[in-house]
Amino acid sequence: MLVVLDGQLLHTDATFNLTHGLTEPSGAVLVNGRRYAMLIWFDYARERFVALTASETQAIVAHLEDKQDQTELDRNRAAIDEALGNYWHGRVDSSVA
Repeated sequence: MLVVLDGQLLHTDATFNLTHGLTEPSGAVLVNGRRYAMLIWFDYARERFVALTASETQAIVAHLEDKQDQTELDRNRAAIDEALGNYWHGRVDSSVA
């Protein structure tokens, strides 16, 4: 997250990586049916993010909310809204409880 804040992340879209699979259109799509059987992107994303600590999760939510206010593209804003609602806000709420 520090390289994102410093503007040093030039070839990767951190927002895409933090939202892909956690939105309605992409979440229900199979990752690779021949290799992973019935694994969908939503389950893959949850597995990938499960090891994050509470403070890391809170930092991701803060980053996404900041990007949500900055983005000019409606589709990016919609993806951020969905990912926050479908996954990230729930992770923060469960880590605080």
